Amino acid sequence: MATRPRPAAPTPTPTPASAIPPKLIPLTEWPHAWPPLGGLRWLAFNAETNGFKNAFLRVGNRVLVDEVEFFRCVERGRAAKPRPIKRRTPTRNLVAVLDAEEGEL
Repeated sequence: MATRPRPAAPTPTPTPASAIPPKLIPLTEWPHAWPPLGGLRWLAFNAETNGFKNAFLRVGNRVLVDEVEFFRCVERGRAAKPRPIKRRTPTRNLVAVLDAEEGEL
């Protein structure tokens, strides 16, 4: 009995990122450690002003997070012009200042 060779399986063609359907996750079921739920709620509440508008979808009372778009927004914010770090001027020890002033008298 002769066996026939199996036909080769077709190789999947890569789909562009725009063709991938969004993975929508309810905000309350966010599976990642970052950001925590409170931070994610803040981002959703302020989405109009903080650049995360496309990452959140509101359906009735539910807020859904488009996971892929959320992390794209994070990367866009990371690539934006970095804000300068505010450095506080060191404060002097009040006791040392008072001791120095007493020595001057």
